[in-house]
Amino acid sequence: MPRETVHDDVSKTYLLHMLLWDSLMPPDKLSIDELAQQLDSDLQTFQLIKNTHYFNERNPIPKSSTLHLAWEYAKAPPLHGKFQQMLHMTPSSFQVCYYCSSELT
Repeated sequence: MPRETVHDDVSKTYLLHMLLWDSLMPPDKLSIDELAQQLDSDLQTFQLIKNTHYFNERNPIPKSSTLHLAWEYAKAPPLHGKFQQMLHMTPSSFQVCYYCSSELT
């Protein structure tokens, strides 16, 4: 069974919103102009959902071949996984080791 995409999930959620809205504001109580405006708004919303590439914020990942990159990864909590992958330790452990070694010299 194929995995559901975020677009599918957002589309289904908006459909549920439309159903709930129609149950609270029955269409037979609205004028033709209001119905046309609501339909246009719904179609525009579905088009926006379809054309949106990323629903979640994308964090840029800095890339470099030197150790200063580890400091960039340590500064940003979303990149701590990259830090651990690179140095095989947490940023807080790295800072403790760094400060201990600088006191010894």
